[in-house]
Amino acid sequence: MTTTMDSAIEAETYLRADPARIAAVLADPGWQSGWAEGLVLSPYEDRGVEGLRAVVTGALTGSCEWWIEARPGGGAVVHFWLRTRSPRRDWLRAGPLAGRRDLLHRRNVGRRWRTALFRLKDDLESNG
Repeated sequence: MTTTMDSAIEAETYLRADPARIAAVLADPGWQSGWAEGLVLSPYEDRGVEGLRAVVTGALTGSCEWWIEARPGGGAVVHFWLRTRSPRRDWLRAGPLAGRRDLLHRRNVGRRWRTALFRLKDDLESNG
């Protein structure tokens, strides 16, 4: 018997910084590794200053994207979506708590994203 569980994490934050500067940091694999622990992001659509779309593999499978919405007068809103499905597993080998572990992993990824984005917000806004 196999089980799967779909889930989506969504977040958005305003950053008072140049959208091109925001996009450059978000696309940096070094920055991504800070929040995407256990996940491998394989970009399939680099939209430059407007964001990125990627296939997610690893502990979870699915897709991820961020969209950078420039605002009049400067700054941008960063919208983030992580849509995942737990990898198919044999229930007997994975154990009865596999679904719970996957749910907690998704929530932790969302938490790490928000923490990393708020750290970026502080860095970009304090360094003008």
